[in-house]
Amino acid sequence: MTFDDIVTFLLEEKVTPTHQQLVQWIDRYPQFAEELSDYFAEWAVREEMGDDDEVAEPRSERFANIGVSHALNLLHVRKPKAALVHAAESKATTLAQLCKGAGLSLTSLADRVRLDEEILMKLDLSRIVAGSIPRRVANMLAMTLGASTAEIWHILSASPRPTSKGALQKSRQRAQVRTESFEDAIRSSSLPSELRNEWLRSIDEGTGPP
Repeated sequence: MTFDDIVTFLLEEKVTPTHQQLVQWIDRYPQFAEELSDYFAEWAVREEMGDDDEVAEPRSERFANIGVSHALNLLHVRKPKAALVHAAESKATTLAQLCKGAGLSLTSLADRVRLDEEILMKLDLSRIVAGSIPRRVANMLAMTLGASTAEIWHILSASPRPTSKGALQKSRQRAQVRTESFEDAIRSSSLPSELRNEWLRSIDEGTGPP
């Protein structure tokens, strides 16, 4: 699916450029949050100001103001206020902890970032080699969880963890936690083939911390 497809849906459903509609459509297609915000902001300007030449010059300034307003409102709507205030100072060390702070489960997070729950569990346990993870994954996680990309990469780059601490305590030898590449995780996932191929293509866009 492309953003052009989303625009077609907007036209077919006769959506109006309101903030409420913007939030609903970002919830439906979180991977296009930035594009939707920009599109709705410009759309709102055109609705409010029309296309007269007389307003052409101040249009860009008004667009900037409305765009900033949408962005700020969006942040407050999509993330609980307390979590938003502390996002930059979060001491979360796992994706699960970030999910809890954002009022999400790993299952709902998986739906929003278009990965399956098993891959999210592997990412949460740092079982996928950070250098193989597409930057798109980190960007989408950061956007959805209200965290910085640096915080996401810090979590994804941590030492791999076992499923339970008890498993480590029972072992007399140093535990060897199995890791894998993002590509291998995607190929063995339960995702639809079209979505698997999309994620495999994203690897070419860049992987690992910037």
